[in-house]
Amino acid sequence: MSKTFQMDFEIREELARRLESGEYIQTTYSLKKSNEEGQMCHCYFGVLAEILVERHPENFEWLEQDEDTTKFYVFSRNSEDPGSYAASIPGEVLVEYAGFDLKEVNYVFGVLSRANDKRTYTFKELAELTRKGILPKG
Repeated sequence: MSKTFQMDFEIREELARRLESGEYIQTTYSLKKSNEEGQMCHCYFGVLAEILVERHPENFEWLEQDEDTTKFYVFSRNSEDPGSYAASIPGEVLVEYAGFDLKEVNYVFGVLSRANDKRTYTFKELAELTRKGILPKG
């Protein structure tokens, strides 16, 4: 029997739509990074992070990790000092933002991350499972 997961319906639909659109190139072990051709690539949670950044630009933005890398992280703005940043946003915060069941947040994050990072599922396959609220096997 397949294990299901809870997620905010609107975000689930938007994430599934983006995953299956062909607009995003799938990558592993990084929310967002550029490949050898200079194209931006995302992991499953990187696409979810794009939704977060677009919906809440006053609170979150993409920043390069450092000058010597092509990896990016999502940072939250420090509400006390809008010119600085409070912290980088780990996947668990993205899962919480998306309305996943917080009692299973670590499990859900782990299963979805592995499905993306081990390349056992394509974005189109992950979109179909996301839309149905079914966790990937394995």
